[in-house]
Amino acid sequence: MHGRSIPAADVGGDLVDALVVGGQALGFVADVSGHGVPAGALMGVLKASLRTRLRAPGDLSAVLGDINDVLVELTR
Repeated sequence: MHGRSIPAADVGGDLVDALVVGGQALGFVADVSGHGVPAGALMGVLKASLRTRLRAPGDLSAVLGDINDVLVELTR
């Protein structure tokens, strides 16, 4: 996989990532509304949470549901 992201600022909430899970390539694109350190920090949490959760068994809908639950709790 090959991708390119050109940030509008030094720190922001955009993410382009790719990894291999169970022998299959998986790519994802995500955007947190806003810019700066708060958006970048939340995206860092999202990336780490997603990569960690993908190590456990489960279909994609379960993975996304778990990640959504974590983000809802963190952003309240």
